[in-house]
Amino acid sequence: MKTGYLSELSKVVVKEFEVPGFDEHSVLMKVKAAGICGSDLHAFRGSHPFRKPPMILGHEATGDVVKVGAKVKGLNVGDRITVEPIKACGKCSYCLSGSYNLCPERVGAGVRGWLGTFAEYFAVPDMRAYKLPQELDYDLGVLAEPLAVGTHAVRLANIKKGSTCVVLGCGAVGMLAGVAAQEAGAGRVYCTDLNRFRLQIAEGFGLYPIKADEVSVEEMVKSFTPDGADVVLVAFTSSQAFGQALKLVKRGGTIIVIALFTDPVAIDMNTLQGNEINLKGSHIYTREDFESAIRILVKRKEDLRKAITHHVSLDGISGALEMLADPNNVAVKVIVQP
Repeated sequence: MKTGYLSELSKVVVKEFEVPGFDEHSVLMKVKAAGICGSDLHAFRGSHPFRKPPMILGHEATGDVVKVGAKVKGLNVGDRITVEPIKACGKCSYCLSGSYNLCPERVGAGVRGWLGTFAEYFAVPDMRAYKLPQELDYDLGVLAEPLAVGTHAVRLANIKKGSTCVVLGCGAVGMLAGVAAQEAGAGRVYCTDLNRFRLQIAEGFGLYPIKADEVSVEEMVKSFTPDGADVVLVAFTSSQAFGQALKLVKRGGTIIVIALFTDPVAIDMNTLQGNEINLKGSHIYTREDFESAIRILVKRKEDLRKAITHHVSLDGISGALEMLADPNNVAVKVIVQP
């Protein structure tokens, strides 16, 4: 099969691999659509902590089941599916409690021998495959994974009806986290970024865009809610992110960190402690979050389709990643069609 193979930093080539094998509890999927994620860009540029070349990139994907393992139940050849690209041990305390996203043995697609989704075929455990509702096509199904990242963060934030939320960073995960906050009952959701195009897409979702290099984010938020935001979601990696989040969140409010940081970050612990601010990390998702994401996609399918801005083939992945590396790009979610 053909794959999008990160052979070295900043170089993705089309390379032939054997069709992946799979066990009796897994299915083989013919990939129809795979999304380029920020983590793929980090791997491409050499800034990801564990996704390193050489490897097959990609972990967001939809497609058709073409083979099923002997003990698979509930899935059949021909089913259209989206996948949760996680393997966990199933035995540790985290897995047994449902928090398999925290499993010490957790593996993501493309890592430790599990081939990524920029390929013609992808093998996935049956418990990590979800049938696509009739209302969702392959492209929309790709959004389930990044939206699940957002639904998990929002669930941890315990957003109340009418809450004010600020999302720092308006990439695909950031704006989809903003949508998840809306669906959880938030009254007003701000989304900040430097990229005007992404802010326009977010505004189309009903988020309140703030171009952070043109106006004061703090002044805009506090003109609406003088005490500060109930929740701040940090969805971009910046050394200034925590300082800004501490200025935006209200006393007793919550900061959720979604973004993956590669370097240590200084935090003003006196402000955190003195204002009784809740600071939490949010790590990917669980089944509950993935199912919530699919429900949101069905509800807002035509709305959220605006996040899909480009399509490329396997030999166009390098060009797409170079485009995404430009801070002034006009892209949100790029779909790879193997």
